[in-house]
Amino acid sequence: MVAYGKTWRGDEWEVTIQDLETGQFWLVGRQLLAGSLSGLKRISAFYEHIGCTPCGAFYAKASRHGPWVLEPKNVHLQ
Repeated sequence: MVAYGKTWRGDEWEVTIQDLETGQFWLVGRQLLAGSLSGLKRISAFYEHIGCTPCGAFYAKASRHGPWVLEPKNVHLQ
């Protein structure tokens, strides 16, 4: 990637979302981790209500799927 008059190298991560009813995709964003060429080794997520929320105040559900490796082809995370 060339930006600010320099060539940057590293891992590029892309986040997309998909409407499962229509199949349409949207790009949420891309991020270049300059200087990182080691790939993904571990991923985790953190989820909580912000502020003082009493337990059981409302129902909430979070679902996550992936990540999936698009390039190179035929690579799968374990």
